[in-house]
Amino acid sequence: MKKTIIPILSLLVLTLFSCEGNQTQNQNKENTTPADTTAVETTAEPAAAVVEEVNENVAEELFKKQYPEYKDVYYRDSFFASCGDEPEDCEGCYSGEELACYPLKDGGYLVAFTHVFGGPGCSGEYDYWTQIYKDGVLTDVKDVLPIPELDDLLNPSKTENYKNDIAEFRAMFEKSPMGFIYYEFQPPMSLSVRLYPWDCEEAYYNMDKVMLSPNNDDKVPEYSWDGVKFVKQ
Repeated sequence: MKKTIIPILSLLVLTLFSCEGNQTQNQNKENTTPADTTAVETTAEPAAAVVEEVNENVAEELFKKQYPEYKDVYYRDSFFASCGDEPEDCEGCYSGEELACYPLKDGGYLVAFTHVFGGPGCSGEYDYWTQIYKDGVLTDVKDVLPIPELDDLLNPSKTENYKNDIAEFRAMFEKSPMGFIYYEFQPPMSLSVRLYPWDCEEAYYNMDKVMLSPNNDDKVPEYSWDGVKFVKQ
């Protein structure tokens, strides 16, 4: 399972929603090793237009199916659900689950799952995997989530003074890119990707100084969902 190391502050968005129970399912699922879709330049059709009928309760339906032990789940809309809590056996830790649903052109949904674990302290992990949900059945699917090139995640105006750092980090990134990126799922129509190069509070090779970040009003790579695949915007 491939993991992304992130600062614990990035987990706070989920801690707004307290849930009962503990998470035991999908811990051993294999993460996807997605194919790079950055070369695709076609225009994506909005997800709302590629299916004849949308299940307005699909996120709730799926979350209850996968994580029946969780209560007080947060449903952002018909396509996104999340919940998390503090495990009793790990003081200062946080564990949570998210799922995002993207309608498929031929019916059903691509479901992007995220498992979040944080702490104790400042470190945390994100694990990703994808499945197809159709006719009430979940089936594993790989090579769906896009992986940008490292240069697409860096601010070119800031890289000149960090060439050696970037070269060293690039070797790590190219070996295991899913270990250093974060997906912001925005179902049913899109997702964005950014770099997460942290080990606890310390960034690998000064990548925090050169990475594109929404916090700096940078434009990070974005992808539209066309009912079959994610297409670079």
